[in-house]
Amino acid sequence: MRIIPNRIINQIKEYSLEVRILTITSFLGMIICFASGLFNLIVGLDKVTVIVTTSMGIASMLIFYLVYYKHNYKDPTYIGLVILPTLLYPIMWFYNSGSHGPIAYFYLFNACVCAVLLSRYKYRSIIILHVGAVLGLLYVEYKSTDLTIPYDSLKIRYLDMGFSFTIVFLIIFGLITAIMKEYNKTIDELTLTHEELEQANKKLKYIAETDALTGIYNRRYIMDELNAYVETNQTTSIIMFDIDHFKSINDRFGHSVGDDVICRVSDLLKENIRVIDKLGRIGGEEFVILLKSTDAEQAEVRADKLRKMVSEIEWEFPNLKVTLSGGVYCFKENETVDTIMEQVDLRLYEAKNAGRNIIKSA
Repeated sequence: MRIIPNRIINQIKEYSLEVRILTITSFLGMIICFASGLFNLIVGLDKVTVIVTTSMGIASMLIFYLVYYKHNYKDPTYIGLVILPTLLYPIMWFYNSGSHGPIAYFYLFNACVCAVLLSRYKYRSIIILHVGAVLGLLYVEYKSTDLTIPYDSLKIRYLDMGFSFTIVFLIIFGLITAIMKEYNKTIDELTLTHEELEQANKKLKYIAETDALTGIYNRRYIMDELNAYVETNQTTSIIMFDIDHFKSINDRFGHSVGDDVICRVSDLLKENIRVIDKLGRIGGEEFVILLKSTDAEQAEVRADKLRKMVSEIEWEFPNLKVTLSGGVYCFKENETVDTIMEQVDLRLYEAKNAGRNIIKSA
């Protein structure tokens, strides 16, 4: 059977950890204090002890009311953590055999509560208040031992000590368990959020670098890579391909066929370049390949091989013939990206003027 009703548990699930703990501890404190008062009455302890424990139960009930029904968190927290160590606990201290009784357990419990409930507020004064109260009580007891009222028998003392220890132990254990559960939940949520963020970043990076139609790199990425090669003075060649008579293909067969031509050509180019090479679509029907550690002669051979492969593609339309014209250029030291693009574009222009379906190099 649950000590805390399901209605209370379900209602406070959306509260912060501090509010949940204060709500639960005040509710449990109310039940425990009333039970302690009844226990003290049964075992025959002093009437003051019964009255004080019952008063603590009433105070806990008031705190629970303010938090749960009035949604007031800060005030009852401070009130409870001030009244208990300065008034109710000291009375219980002297009527429960002082340092030989169980009240020291409750001061330790309050320290745990302070650490949790006041994590967002000024708690130094409350902690100093608790430490000062305990030291003061010990000093008074040391100077006037006759002020503390001993238990009537060892049996009652051990019963009270055992009961109080069990209650405080279970509550502190529950607090720490709740905090660790919340901590682990937060860590899991942060881990999940981090993974989702990584996936989102990867997706955004893919979108930013990739041509939507073909799935190869886009102009922006290729230009960034080209700029990086230029800055490091790497021996690199560039091939620029253009699909011959592409406008005529669109006009004769439709734009969907034109898109299919672009995709199949890009797939063939992608499948037949090295891993270290970079292929990108920089215009409607224009492609660029960056070839690391490749001189102009080697690049021209590779470009011509790719050109021939494209010209040999068989299409489902009998009258459709797709060819490429290409320009090849090898970087020279201290050249700019604009200069390189102008030079390779010039070679491509020469190939177009020379009848298309050929490769031109410097």
